[in-house]
Amino acid sequence: MKPEQRKNRELTYQVGWKRGTIKTSPERNASSDAEQSPWFTRLAGALHRWNGEVLWRKAPLGKGSSAGVLMACLYVLPAVLFTMFVWVVYELSRLS
Repeated sequence: MKPEQRKNRELTYQVGWKRGTIKTSPERNASSDAEQSPWFTRLAGALHRWNGEVLWRKAPLGKGSSAGVLMACLYVLPAVLFTMFVWVVYELSRLS
C-alpha cells in the first residue's frame, strides 16, 4: 500500500480501568519500516541462535566426572549457603 493511500486510524486500548487511543499518521515513511525489518529479523535470529547454542547447551561434566557429581552439588549447595549465612549473622552479632 502506498503511503498516500493510507488513512488515519485510531486504535483503542484498555489497561485495567484506563482506556485510551493511539492515532497513526499517514506521514510515516513506509521505506523506513521496510529498512528496519530485515535488520530486526537478523538480530532476532542471532539472539535466538545464541540462546539455543549457549544458554541451553548441556553442562560440561569434565574428564572423569559423571552426572552424579552435579546432582551432589545441587543438594549440597543450599546447605553450604545456609551455613555461611548463619555464620555471617553470628559474626555480625558479635561485632555489635
